[in-house]
Amino acid sequence: MNLPNNNSNTNNKYSRELIEIRRLRVLELISKATSQSKIAEQLGVSQATVSLDLQYVKENAHNKMKTHIEERIPMQYEECLTGLKLILRKTYEIVEDKSKRSEEHLAAMNLAVNIYGKLMDLSTNGGILEKTLAWIEDRKKLLPTVEEQKKIDEVPKENSTEDEDEDAQEIDK
Repeated sequence: MNLPNNNSNTNNKYSRELIEIRRLRVLELISKATSQSKIAEQLGVSQATVSLDLQYVKENAHNKMKTHIEERIPMQYEECLTGLKLILRKTYEIVEDKSKRSEEHLAAMNLAVNIYGKLMDLSTNGGILEKTLAWIEDRKKLLPTVEEQKKIDEVPKENSTEDEDEDAQEIDK
């Protein structure tokens, strides 16, 4: 009976954790304006490894930013809007409650004014956010698909010389 090699899984997990620690250290050093060669020297790795780590960090940051823009911000916007409206409703309950003192009424009305200001901020900033997201979506539509990009890349360059064409033919042979 063959048992799974737990040692291999443990080593892979340990290796991934070490890579993640190294990438965090690379990011920390880059944020301190340390050159890639100095980072490589400090971490005892090649400059190519540092470059690959930075490429991974950039891609990861891009994905996080995309998620933040497309998912977190709209959800946070809705949560804030709903929360402010709930507080506003409670504020008006205090204003309309005849058993409350006049100071409480005034404080509740002041709070209502502040909430309306926050709602206005959300509605105007939210409009900007929606326009920005729409603009991003429009730009995505303008980007060529992979197939379209391949076709674009296959089109011969208009400014190429006969020598370049001959060189390309020799390479193809």
